[in-house]
Amino acid sequence: MRKRRIFLNGQTILIAASLSILSTVVIVYLTGLNSHRTIIENSFISLSILALVFLLFLSIGLYIGLHINDNLSHKFKIMWGKPKTTILSNSSTIPETPGLPDVGDGIEGILLSIVLWVVMTVLFILFLILLELFLWAGLLGFVALIYWVIIRALKLIFAKSSECQGDLFKSVTYGAGYTVLYIGWVYGVIYLSMIL
Repeated sequence: MRKRRIFLNGQTILIAASLSILSTVVIVYLTGLNSHRTIIENSFISLSILALVFLLFLSIGLYIGLHINDNLSHKFKIMWGKPKTTILSNSSTIPETPGLPDVGDGIEGILLSIVLWVVMTVLFILFLILLELFLWAGLLGFVALIYWVIIRALKLIFAKSSECQGDLFKSVTYGAGYTVLYIGWVYGVIYLSMIL
């Protein structure tokens, strides 16, 4: 008899992981306010809760034969083209830029100062808009990178689900091993930050 394969979408995993991490950190932080725990203690508690949830997810997923369907990474594909040449790429000297005009005294100077002030304000607002665009693009790129790493790791883990399906001991063993592998180093980083 052929074993039934169960698939879980990557988008569902991303949403569930984000919500569980966020809720765990917020709950541990809010409960830590009353008991005056340090940030290191809160980090250890949050990480322990997340490690337990990850162990349960892996063990149950391996036991029931879970597989991952990556349905989100095709939306993050970036087409890299040939780099375009710039104006400065062919020249060996830097072109001189004209200086700002001297506004002088009198009514002309006041009017020119107001015009320059408005122009510089508009340029600064455009700079802030571009900065926000780059920050959002960086955030989107970071989320895509984290998603790719998580989905690749879970695909590697759940590739063993065909041999672990129905075997609780083997599922828990693999789940514990991968939990230590993927989360254990974070304990080391937090511990090192505590003693240094």
